[in-house]
Amino acid sequence: NIKKSSFYKKIDKNNIALLGHSRGGEACAIAYNYNELTKLPEDGNKALNYGFNIKGVIEIAPTYDQYSPGGKYLTLNDTNFLTIAGTNDADVSTFEGMNMYDNVLFKENSDKFKAAVYIGYANHGQFNSRWNDLDSDPFKGWLLNREELLKESDQQKIISIYVNEFLENIFEVTYNRELFKNGPDEYKDLPKTNYYSRYENGSTDYIANFEEDYSLTTASVESARISYEDLYKIMEKNHKYGEGSSNTSAVFIGSNKGGSYKIHLNSEGEKNLGSALTFDIENLADRDISDNIIIKVQDSWGNSSSLKVSDYKKLTPPTKSYIFKADYLTKDSLRRQTPQTVTIPMNDFRNKNADVNLDDLNLIEFKFEDGVDISLDNIGFRK
Repeated sequence: NIKKSSFYKKIDKNNIALLGHSRGGEACAIAYNYNELTKLPEDGNKALNYGFNIKGVIEIAPTYDQYSPGGKYLTLNDTNFLTIAGTNDADVSTFEGMNMYDNVLFKENSDKFKAAVYIGYANHGQFNSRWNDLDSDPFKGWLLNREELLKESDQQKIISIYVNEFLENIFEVTYNRELFKNGPDEYKDLPKTNYYSRYENGSTDYIANFEEDYSLTTASVESARISYEDLYKIMEKNHKYGEGSSNTSAVFIGSNKGGSYKIHLNSEGEKNLGSALTFDIENLADRDISDNIIIKVQDSWGNSSSLKVSDYKKLTPPTKSYIFKADYLTKDSLRRQTPQTVTIPMNDFRNKNADVNLDDLNLIEFKFEDGVDISLDNIGFRK
């Protein structure tokens, strides 16, 4: 009898989100796709007619690309998305949810958003209360270094906070995305550990996402070009999300004191770029380097304004993880990190120098006051 179910009259069919752990995370993305499709990709004679009102997908330490509809990478179109994983995951050693994050696509000016969080010293199993801290079969699991793991209660507190904030936003209980935009510094109740967070919404336009070609001097828009000075390393290549490579490119930069990376906009200046400058930056050094990076904007008349990244984001260094007990003996630590999204309100540049014309910019420059080892990606503006 359906009336005896504990869920009777407790499900709001107008507010549905899908959440899954591990392979269940990828299954949620597949389910969302099936909900949007009218035909099964592998058999066009089989109709799909689900029609649920799904407002978001949450993937916890997920797999990716185990199912490839039509031989193509799985995508999510214009939905809210959250993925979370840990640096000490000994089951899914790559943050595969970040590959899904890269394949969440928005309609122009959509109000949807996506977020990704990589948690230092979190493992695979402790996101739930049944899989414990072994992450593998008993024999291999006993070889794991479990001493440096987050406490299970802390790991579950982190996932509870992020999931609750995500659901409240997509179900319009609140409209406060600061935890996702600015990271854990905005939420004092989160346990102390390393966090790497990314964020994007449907109002973001990119001028350089490094997917257009392999030239180091071209940008994603034809009206822009790139130059650089005093860098000992510069190359475009794919990210690594944990142990595996991604399918998206970034520019990787090494600079001693005084180097710079410049994006030149068209000679007449760009108009109405947006309310905030945004970019993904990955700290590959063993220390916080955010105080060494200055962002400068300049208008067509030569007026400029500069701000430090450290005023907006702490660039967390790589997490050194000793996954197995024997790794201590061999000093074989893994360095795990992902890019972090930095967002700078454009009005902050104007407040620093009232003469700069933000509707007539012709230069965005990353200046390195001291040595840095970074990647840059998804440089653009949010409306």
